[in-house]
Amino acid sequence: MHDSLRLIKLSKLPPRIRVVAERLIRNEDVLPPSDVAAIVKVARDGIDQDRIHLLPLFYTFLDPENLAELDTLAGDFVVPASSGPSLVATRMHRLLCGFLGVGEIADVMPPGALPDVWSRCWTLIQHLPPLNSASATQWPQLVHRLLERAQVAELPEQTRLIVETPGLLELLADAWSYLMPSGQRALERMQFVARALTGAIALNSNPVQLERIFDGAGGRYPLAALVVAQLDLEFPTAEGKTSELEVLHSTEMLIFLASVIEVIGDELRDTGIVPTLTRACLSLSRTLPKWRRAAPDDLLNGTLNGLFFCFQAPQPQKYIAQAIRSGFLTLFFTSSNWDRNFPATRAQMRELFEEILPPFLPLHHIAVELKAAFQDVRDLDPAQFYNSTSMRRVWDRFQEQLINRAIVLDDYKKPQSSNSLVACSNIECRNILDRHVMKRCGGCQRRVYCSPACQRADWLTGGHRSQCAHLSLSDPHDILQNHRDRAFLLGVLNYEYALHKLSLALESLRAMLMHRNPSVEFCIEWFYNYKTFHKSDEQLLTASTAVRMLSITAHAGFFDRSLEMRRAFDGGRVQLHTFDLGIKDHEPNANANAPDDSPFHFPVARGSYSFLLRSSEGSLYSGLREVCAEMLAAGETVADLPGYQARVEALVTADEDVQAFSGLWELTSHGSHPLHIVCG
Repeated sequence: MHDSLRLIKLSKLPPRIRVVAERLIRNEDVLPPSDVAAIVKVARDGIDQDRIHLLPLFYTFLDPENLAELDTLAGDFVVPASSGPSLVATRMHRLLCGFLGVGEIADVMPPGALPDVWSRCWTLIQHLPPLNSASATQWPQLVHRLLERAQVAELPEQTRLIVETPGLLELLADAWSYLMPSGQRALERMQFVARALTGAIALNSNPVQLERIFDGAGGRYPLAALVVAQLDLEFPTAEGKTSELEVLHSTEMLIFLASVIEVIGDELRDTGIVPTLTRACLSLSRTLPKWRRAAPDDLLNGTLNGLFFCFQAPQPQKYIAQAIRSGFLTLFFTSSNWDRNFPATRAQMRELFEEILPPFLPLHHIAVELKAAFQDVRDLDPAQFYNSTSMRRVWDRFQEQLINRAIVLDDYKKPQSSNSLVACSNIECRNILDRHVMKRCGGCQRRVYCSPACQRADWLTGGHRSQCAHLSLSDPHDILQNHRDRAFLLGVLNYEYALHKLSLALESLRAMLMHRNPSVEFCIEWFYNYKTFHKSDEQLLTASTAVRMLSITAHAGFFDRSLEMRRAFDGGRVQLHTFDLGIKDHEPNANANAPDDSPFHFPVARGSYSFLLRSSEGSLYSGLREVCAEMLAAGETVADLPGYQARVEALVTADEDVQAFSGLWELTSHGSHPLHIVCG
């Protein structure tokens, strides 16, 4: 037994307190409330020296011999008056008084006494009444205080002794589950549970320790639900915190989240962590500096990293949309309140709005949410939040991109809009109709048809019979798995093609002349460079394009895959286009000497999607081939192309064919990903 636990230490107390303490030791039959109150007051408010010398009294109260009496009476910390001054009631009072007293003086307890004190406390904790009693929800506070004492004193052995106590972590998680239905009324007690668990994980976050917590909570999903519910209580609104204590309590919960988020990330996403974390980020970013003094400088940055980790899942647009719906755009402005002390936050905001969000703009999930969320921030001036001109440019550029996509979205939703057109997946069919008229294949849900006859023809002769089962397989890494995203991306490409039609016609003619073949097979690559987008750019958000010969791509021989495809190509009714969304994937950085520390990497298949541009009559490309044939017959080359620009412009202007992209899509492999059809 440690020297500080010997009863002789009571002699060092002030006379009045010593008399009370000795009376409590001697009298086993009666525990006068006035004496207990006097001792507890000293333990709570006395000078540290007196508080330390009370330890032998509380240690004696925790004598395990009294547990037999406690087992016979399922009581509480306060025994009802009807119990009377019975020996059992008195013994239980002594045990519980010792339990609470240790908690009060834990911060000054001699480190060497911790093992002996913890042994008796744990014995008592295991004999507490069932969880329907308030007594069983107070002990996490004691565990937290003892852990805190061991950690402050830098005593890893004593800390490990507590943390690795068999059954402790399970019991903590179980108590948390019991308290949660009480909501705000039990918040303070739940905070002690979270602190105790955080302290335990901080020492050792190995899988075994985490599994113990999962077992106590009832599993991974129940623990995820507890974490989300607790954060909802800590951050009920997106308003800033109004006291240093509020920030401190919230910080401890966020630290616990950081300890488990990579282990139960999927469960947290399913339980609704993204809106909660977005609200937490907003609240922290709006908290005044005077209340943040006790918080780590990287608190907001770390919380943002937790939110960004939640984005790194199959179909990331789903979670990004949830964050946008919860006010994420506002963070671009309010986070500036924090980044003066921690510049990494600004770097994250720059990367997010300059490189990460723009590639998601052609997706329906994102476009819809951004359009609605923009109303809340459209009147905010970045100049009031950032002194940096470059950050103001980042927002101005993103705002223009967003507005452009909102315009496309509005037009896409109008019946019979040119952006809402889609070509029938039957390559022999020349119908290009509004997307609402088309019917999706009931099997794969990816090919679209204007009539049952076209669907039947594509099934029998178009090859869909052999492809339908494969197309119906769900690929979680396919960013275009949702049919709304696929349909809207077609609308975006229809819009882009109309804007680029003349330049694409000239580039196509140039390719024919360079290869001296009017029927040369090529594809048109689309890609975006969002960083170079400027408001004054006449092309607005349109992609850059490049012409690539099919023979040097993964699509070599594409137009010979069927007689129907060859006839459509020869008639100028089909052209192949590819498009890479540019979303960061999980592939390792090619340059090992320049590691990518960005928190934004998404588990999406690497590659570019391929689309068929369909024309009802093929008059434009047939006309371009005629011009090429005439120029070649006259011995002219690419250098003579400027002289024919007016004729090409006339062809484009006179072209009244209905043109739109079709549903026959493929994913062009990059690296290890195989070529496979993903939608149609």
